Amino acid sequence: MSKVRRMNHIFRKDKRTFIVAMEHGSNMNVLPYLKEPGHIISELAENGVDAFLTTVGLMEKFGENFGKAGCILRVDGGYSMLGEKNKPLSRVYNVEDGLRFGADGVICMHFPGSKWEEVYTQALAENISAGEKWGMPVVAEALPNGFEKGPAGHTKEGLLFACRMAAEMGADIIKTKYTGDTESFKELVDSVYVPVVILGGDKEIEPKVLFTEIREALDAGAAGVAMGRNIWRHKTPGKLAKAISALIHDNVTVEEALIIFNN
Repeated sequence: MSKVRRMNHIFRKDKRTFIVAMEHGSNMNVLPYLKEPGHIISELAENGVDAFLTTVGLMEKFGENFGKAGCILRVDGGYSMLGEKNKPLSRVYNVEDGLRFGADGVICMHFPGSKWEEVYTQALAENISAGEKWGMPVVAEALPNGFEKGPAGHTKEGLLFACRMAAEMGADIIKTKYTGDTESFKELVDSVYVPVVILGGDKEIEPKVLFTEIREALDAGAAGVAMGRNIWRHKTPGKLAKAISALIHDNVTVEEALIIFNN
């Protein structure tokens, strides 16, 4: 299968995508929210989700629940929430594994400026090289300084640099943080020549605030979102997904999205 065919499993014809991140369980505690992952995957897939960031376990055990949605395999890891986190993430799977498990893409971290930037840069390069060989799209999760300096390290200038660097290295899709305003995010999107999707983070956000951020990012040129915890931790994830899908693919307003969500 070609890279273009796999990208078509992630993006719709409007060149936008709604990705839900569900790979957190590979190193974080996702209970009790994802105690029954198959049920939530099905609910989300039925309400407009185009693709999932996922793990080997979820792909192997809940393949039918994903339906026609694309699957993007997280290939880095190497430590858990119980560890000391005193080392970089490492590649625990590779592009060839993604092919064997039926993935439509792979995702790995890209942390320029972090203590271990050389490790992350080398891993991204190796994944991109293998992706070109096998026709596998590679998603780079681009965050300047990684998680070492927290949100304070994610400046607008740093985010732009990290995303452009990932594009220059050959990433097919970039997942990053919204800069916080449409002007700076438009500058980022205009300066990066591959699709950019925004992440959600671990902080719980009220639907109206979440919808507003998504609407602003889309209006500034984002190709969609790749959000997880703000969706699958919600008490009605299906309703939330339906509203977000309408924002992305139907260009509804925040107010219209809230009506969809509340019905």
